[in-house]
Amino acid sequence: MPFEIQANEQKANVVVERAATIAGRMGNRANGLAYLDNALATLPIPEAKKVETRLNWNIDADKNEAIARIDNAFQNGNAADLDAVAADLDKPDVYKYLPQEQARNLKATALSRKSTLIDRQQIEANARENEAEKLLNNFKQQVFTGAPLSTDLVQNTATALKGTSYESEFMLMRDQSTKMQEFARLPTAQQAQLLNGARADMATTGSSDPVEQKKLFEVYQTIHTGKLTTLRNNPKLALAEKGIEVPELNPMEMRNNPKNFAYRDWETDRKSTRLNSSHRL
Repeated sequence: MPFEIQANEQKANVVVERAATIAGRMGNRANGLAYLDNALATLPIPEAKKVETRLNWNIDADKNEAIARIDNAFQNGNAADLDAVAADLDKPDVYKYLPQEQARNLKATALSRKSTLIDRQQIEANARENEAEKLLNNFKQQVFTGAPLSTDLVQNTATALKGTSYESEFMLMRDQSTKMQEFARLPTAQQAQLLNGARADMATTGSSDPVEQKKLFEVYQTIHTGKLTTLRNNPKLALAEKGIEVPELNPMEMRNNPKNFAYRDWETDRKSTRLNSSHRL
């Protein structure tokens, strides 16, 4: 008889564990608990054992629910949701079956995941900002050349810079690109005149957006400065801008008619000297 009672108890314990497992896999917690209660009602086990089984099941349900929320928030990159889980773990009426130690450990996990998430997001944001800066500089260079901008370049740059700190500057460059390219093709002397006029207007006339006005002026100033640098490094281009034709170096002419070539070279040098003297501020 004692062996039969022991066997029945063992059988009942197996059924209890199995029922608890099935109940835990149900998507709805209320349905799971109802399934467990129905299973316990048919088993010949002490009431204390039934109470203990329900309590342990609810503890596991609380723990699994909190872990699932933490995992989902972390996978979705949602730091606010991790904060919400941590806050709920401090409320005895939310996870009321969790022992305090387990609640503290799960809260620490949620906050640790949040810290990891923020660090990862910051690294990704910094990398995106760095890439955005490179793309904006490339777009500027394309604008400064005066060459037509391809539709793909404009669209791809706009997409890549959207949401970054460089987006507004790109939009300003994009909207002004036609005027900037026209300015880039002007002779440096005419560019200087336009800049001087714009500088005078800024000093005497107000603007609805002085910050944007200043940014625009700085861009045009950069175009002008870049072109001056290019001309200084390439005297032939500087002379060509003033309409002075530079003779090509012809070895055959130098050998057959050195005096004529020397005169042409001297005349070009004389004009170049006069040009540089008049351009000096």
